[in-house]
Amino acid sequence: MKRMMVVVVALMTGVALVWAQPARQKGPEGRMLQKMNLTEEQQKQVADLGLEMAKKQINLKSKEATARVELRQLLREEKMDRAAIEKKTKEIAAYAVDEKMMKLDHWSTVNKLLTPEQQKTWKHVLLRASAQQPGRNRDGGPEMRQRRGRGAVVPPVPPAPEP
Repeated sequence: MKRMMVVVVALMTGVALVWAQPARQKGPEGRMLQKMNLTEEQQKQVADLGLEMAKKQINLKSKEATARVELRQLLREEKMDRAAIEKKTKEIAAYAVDEKMMKLDHWSTVNKLLTPEQQKTWKHVLLRASAQQPGRNRDGGPEMRQRRGRGAVVPPVPPAPEP
């Protein structure tokens, strides 16, 4: 069981590495930063911030992935402990909030490095990107449908006992 947990955490860390690439390599923010005529000093500062952000994201996603595995384990118990499941679910939700706030802090820090003209472009890009996130409607609000892979975690049903 321990070996399986290590493998799962290692895989999730690898996935987090792919997802947490610095902004200049991925996403509309990265493409726009390249078009904003940043000075060499700004480019260096933004790249450094992106690397720090990536490290924090990897750490956070690893913790979240581990918590999701632990939740699955709780759900597989013969006698479910509602309080423990609720606590673990809230822990996972807290990681999502932490990730959003981390992004907001990152965006704010990058914004402080920019000139007023660059800030206008940066704000425009961020608003456009947030409105186009998967799982959001055109107004930026949550959609009513459930996204694939984001539903409740349900353990597989064990086979019925032989009579």
